[in-house]
Amino acid sequence: MLRDGRDVVCSLLGRGWLGDGRTGRDDARQPYGSHARFWVEPERREEFERAGEARRAAWAWRRYVTAARALPDRTIELRYEALVESPHAEANRLAEALGSEPEPLKHAFAKVHGSSVGRWRRDLTSEQVAEVESEAGKLLAELGYL
Repeated sequence: MLRDGRDVVCSLLGRGWLGDGRTGRDDARQPYGSHARFWVEPERREEFERAGEARRAAWAWRRYVTAARALPDRTIELRYEALVESPHAEANRLAEALGSEPEPLKHAFAKVHGSSVGRWRRDLTSEQVAEVESEAGKLLAELGYL
């Protein structure tokens, strides 16, 4: 699933996984906080730990999307924005690629809502947008989001 990285940053900021001051573990069972994760480039670990939370969230998005796109014959690209706009068409496309029936996907995709599309425009400060675009702007542009 591809989604505008700026909207993903909003979601990650809301979860608080990459910020300090919260206890617990994320969905990968990593402790919350600003420490460098396994997906941070070794030569950039210190930079990651000094970065602001929005930049760290953009970093996570960039690394995960880059990793998924590195295996194009093992992945099917599904854009969240396309799913919101045309859930049945995307269900048909995905079902065809998977060799499955489209009806269960159509049923599930019909529940998708678009309220988070473009959320970054209202939720991120101009400083946060600058951090995100500094960290992940090249990939955002490559994917057509900039």
